[in-house]
Amino acid sequence: MPGEDVLTLTVSNQVTQVSGTSFAAPILAALIALILIQDAINNNGKRTLSSQDVQNLLKTSALLNGDLNQLGWDKYTGYGYDDYKKTLDLLMNDQTTPSPPLPSPPHLTI
Repeated sequence: MPGEDVLTLTVSNQVTQVSGTSFAAPILAALIALILIQDAINNNGKRTLSSQDVQNLLKTSALLNGDLNQLGWDKYTGYGYDDYKKTLDLLMNDQTTPSPPLPSPPHLTI
């Protein structure tokens, strides 16, 4: 699962394993950056994907990888996990909209 047993360096330059959403967030941010770069490459330097397109692409990729718990969103794993190559392959094949539409997570109040 993203964010679980991620290898990282400590301040003393030692390799260690860590877990948590703090480590999943930069991985997802890097994937989003790759999506936006590939979109620009595909379109002569112009970005064409909306933020909703990027979200749909990530959701579709997560479902294609096999959801970790129940199909669709759940509070433990979101929509599942994304595979960089599969996600970029979807983009290259212009499959940015999932079918059927996926339910959104519930709004949380604290």
